[in-house]
Amino acid sequence: MKNIRYAILIAIGLLCVVPSQARKPRKKSMFDREAVAIPAVEPRVIAVETDNSQLVLLVNEKGIVSTVHYGAYAGDPNQFLSFYGGEHHNYGPASAYPVVGGTFNGLEALHVEYADGTQNTELYYTSHEVSSASGVTTTTIHLKDYVTDMEVALVYSACQKEDVIQMHSEITNNGKKAVKLRNYASASLNLDADDYLLTHFYGGWATEMQVYGFAWQDIQRNAGRGYRRRAGLERQLPHQL
Repeated sequence: MKNIRYAILIAIGLLCVVPSQARKPRKKSMFDREAVAIPAVEPRVIAVETDNSQLVLLVNEKGIVSTVHYGAYAGDPNQFLSFYGGEHHNYGPASAYPVVGGTFNGLEALHVEYADGTQNTELYYTSHEVSSASGVTTTTIHLKDYVTDMEVALVYSACQKEDVIQMHSEITNNGKKAVKLRNYASASLNLDADDYLLTHFYGGWATEMQVYGFAWQDIQRNAGRGYRRRAGLERQLPHQL
């Protein structure tokens, strides 16, 4: 009887020694992802230019691509290498193509839901190339999420003589499972200035293509007062574009 009692005590002691994790393996969460190292990037500027305008994009050491200038020709684009893109809107550099994920919390250009339910996408610069044909210079910037293998190509086509820059995006899912695009935009243009003049076209019967402009500061001051035309903020602009 004494030997049986000792055997029971030894068995209880062994159970106490064995870790609980060894007795019951932890189930892998559907949100588990392996850590991935993001390659370092040498800071650089990418200029998209027409005869009289210039769009400058900055690639920082983290691989974030941001818009730092758009407007009249500002000279050597390398002067923007030390430009601080600002972090006051989204707690991170203002991305040229903002996505849902990371530290960004503003209006996104891309929102992806993956097969496991996660919705985090973080795009980093990998490369870019420039080509020219028939007076149009095309700059393609390649971005990649190193965890999900989602890739986005930002394509800027600069029409030299017309002073027009066309933008569109190409989204590629290189993952093994299908994804859902909850929101996606052709492009995103982040500008930071004291004021803007916004224009739009208004028309009716026999009065098509009327051009109107709004001062952005006036719109902000009169927000909530109803339709802006009633607030007296519209001013007609010349019809010549």
